[in-house]
Amino acid sequence: MNLSKFAAALLLLGLGAVACGGSSGGGVTPGKKIAFLMPDAAPRYESQDLPLFQAKVRSMCSDCELVYRNAGGDAAVQRQQAEAALASGANVLVLDAVDPSAASVIVTAAAKRHVPVIAYDRLILNTTELAYYVSFDDATVGALQGSALLSAMKSSARPTVVMIHGDPTDLSAQVLKKAAHGALDGKVTVAKEYDTPSSSAGGAQEEMTQALAALNNKVDGVYAANDEVASGVVIAMK
Repeated sequence: MNLSKFAAALLLLGLGAVACGGSSGGGVTPGKKIAFLMPDAAPRYESQDLPLFQAKVRSMCSDCELVYRNAGGDAAVQRQQAEAALASGANVLVLDAVDPSAASVIVTAAAKRHVPVIAYDRLILNTTELAYYVSFDDATVGALQGSALLSAMKSSARPTVVMIHGDPTDLSAQVLKKAAHGALDGKVTVAKEYDTPSSSAGGAQEEMTQALAALNNKVDGVYAANDEVASGVVIAMK
């Protein structure tokens, strides 16, 4: 996944949205204030997404103001953060939703102020007012993950695999899951499989611990949907 290119594409959309949005409706003065609203405490958001996005903002829009908030996995907190950003004059919201369904109320609130919302990584559901949706090609990513796992296990005739997916409410996680199955089905034995609420490392660690116990540690490979899930799997296998 090339987060740098992702951030650049997102910023171009964001600047375009700023130019078109942020009217004086609702007391907002047109400007270049971008609210970057991330969902949870996964390390990637502050170690990768935020600094890459900040760097692109600085290189492409020196007078843009970037406001970063993280909801810590709480949809209610994210809604409060979005409302605060709108009240303080944000001209565009870049939103990675904690709850893709519940986040539609944020889009509605922003639309009332003529502030566009860009769905970041996770598609926001139950709304027709979303300005843009930017994500990775999850189907390709899932297929590549599955193929890479097969390549790593090529010495086994019919390898035994544990599959640990992301949050079952996350549309992207479901696309990854389907694509990974497309690459693996018929070539491996999926002995245990889990969907991990909130894609949490702790949840993945518990799931992997259960799988190892049930399978007497006889596992040839593990499909872990993302970095956070993989970190929990690694801890369980130490």
